[in-house]
Amino acid sequence: MSQIIKKNKVKVMFIVGSLGTGGAERFVANALTSLSRENFELSAAFYRPDRTYDIPDDVLVTILGKHKPWDNIRAAYRFKCWIDKVKPDVIISAWSVPNIFTAETLRWTKHKPKWIARIANDPTKQELGLYGKWAESSYKKADAFICVASELAKTFEYKYPFAKSKISTIHNAVDVEVLKSKASEEVIFPEKIKLAKDKGIPIIISIGRLENQKRFDIMLRAFANVLKERSALLIILGDGSLRHDLDTLVDALGISNNIIMPGFVKNPYAWLKQADIFSLSSDHEGMSNALLEAQALGLPAIATDCPFGTAEVIVDHNTGFLVNTGDVKSLTKYLLKLIKNHELRQRMSIKSQDNILENFTITKCMERLSKLISDITLKG
Repeated sequence: MSQIIKKNKVKVMFIVGSLGTGGAERFVANALTSLSRENFELSAAFYRPDRTYDIPDDVLVTILGKHKPWDNIRAAYRFKCWIDKVKPDVIISAWSVPNIFTAETLRWTKHKPKWIARIANDPTKQELGLYGKWAESSYKKADAFICVASELAKTFEYKYPFAKSKISTIHNAVDVEVLKSKASEEVIFPEKIKLAKDKGIPIIISIGRLENQKRFDIMLRAFANVLKERSALLIILGDGSLRHDLDTLVDALGISNNIIMPGFVKNPYAWLKQADIFSLSSDHEGMSNALLEAQALGLPAIATDCPFGTAEVIVDHNTGFLVNTGDVKSLTKYLLKLIKNHELRQRMSIKSQDNILENFTITKCMERLSKLISDITLKG
């Protein structure tokens, strides 16, 4: 009589700042929700209790209480105790700061799990000086790395050559059905949106923190040029330290009647559904979740071909257009091209949704992540 051997589940622990807004937070929420319960037992550690994304009740969770730099020692001790209690087989840290925090904590744990560090931003710009040396020392202890874009993987390898054989690319992903459901929720929009739609005026939308990286000044200048030829409405969702500067620029360009900047909104997907075109003007990205979501909802996109990821999402002249960073003239040109050509927008809308379904679904992302976890644990 044959004996059935039950396969033990792999214990996987994630660490990230919180389940508030952000790409790293969304990656962790997606993984905790979508990884197979047949194969994995999941737990998490969060610096703070903020929560925008929901996770299942079967996930073991602890809050480390890390809010300020002086909380680090106490939070690291709590994380050490959590690791020794749960005894995960693998820990996955979601971006640069939790990566280093994890490396330091693992020096003191009795239990020694495998460690996968996720890389979401350009280390040649963010991991510099003493912090860069600290990051390098930390990464030498990692068993594997996840980079969110292929070009980012090449850059990470260039900065940290010792990581070469340990890097996997796992793109950010979109849960298309959930996204469409949220996009259909009822939201009260400003009157300007209703008037634009009633008059058939194209609506352009962009989403991001109002910080230098996103270069909304480039967006505003291009939009001002657009208005010299066509009527349009621009929506910018997000908040940040440059709010006052951007408001001042809007006034100086004389375009305030054609702009909506509501700050942070609870359901950006419903706003995306109101728009006709998505635009991204960043100098650099990890991989833009806003761009992925816009394309998933069928918005043709114009985005800067910046490091990293936009060229891996947009199929140039097929699902949207790529322009050089800081190039107001080209951004203006392609905004006008889409504004003037309704049929082109419709073709790109279909192709953008097909591209997301083929390459950026949660299912595909979780398949790659599951394989990486399995490969790491099998190495022993």
